[in-house]
Amino acid sequence: MASDAWWLSFRPATGSGRNMGLILLEALLALAILLAIVWWTMFSGRKRGELRDPPPAPPEAGPPAPQEAPRD
Repeated sequence: MASDAWWLSFRPATGSGRNMGLILLEALLALAILLAIVWWTMFSGRKRGELRDPPPAPPEAGPPAPQEAPRD
């Protein structure tokens, strides 16, 4: 009779579908937490955005004049 029930060994164990659902739920929860952390770190900066760069200094007209040594 054991040879008649060979196909029973290919059936999933009882409750394995529920276990797979819990694993999937846990993976989705971990993904949601990861996305929340990324969102928090990317968009929780300054209230008015990033600081602007200072305007560039105007170019000099020529080389600086040599300094005279103080006379005593």
